[in-house]
Amino acid sequence: MEGTDALAALAPLGCEDRATMRAVQKGQGMTRSGWWWVGILMLVGVVSGCGDDDHDHHHHHHDCGQSREVEPNNTPRTANFLGAAFRGDCAVVVGSLSDPADVDTYHFLVQERLTLAVTLDHSAELNIALRFLDADTGDLIQDCGSGGGQIVCDVRFAGHSHDIAVDAIVTSVGGAGSYTLTLEAQ
Repeated sequence: MEGTDALAALAPLGCEDRATMRAVQKGQGMTRSGWWWVGILMLVGVVSGCGDDDHDHHHHHHDCGQSREVEPNNTPRTANFLGAAFRGDCAVVVGSLSDPADVDTYHFLVQERLTLAVTLDHSAELNIALRFLDADTGDLIQDCGSGGGQIVCDVRFAGHSHDIAVDAIVTSVGGAGSYTLTLEAQ
């Protein structure tokens, strides 16, 4: 049970605050090997890698868990849950901003020092922005910027004395269209 289903199930148990929900989510069996795969499998029921015939992107994501965005995911409470991040893991999420007011939110946990190599490819008619926030406090971790071209940035998670819940937020600065968000934990 992931994403909105997990959050909805926790609310009657008195787990309304994000810190409590994060603590309960961590106990749902996410393991070090294949964390993205497990989270994505539970979220949308689909697990696949990109094949050699995928020449639309400059990266080849042979070992990445791949999924599609699931609506609604426009708030931290309804975010698509991706699992817990560990070095060596990778996820590719295909999404769409249906109009300029649409917001897509993805939630994951960071449990060790790592750097996320982030790539956001998108359609030409879309001007897009990407930010990473501490899900518990709402504090900005990193603004990866915006633009009409590909967005590439590294998000460093170093020196946290505890696990950190992270929200990746994709927004339209102008237009609507599809995108591919790639997160590689290094």
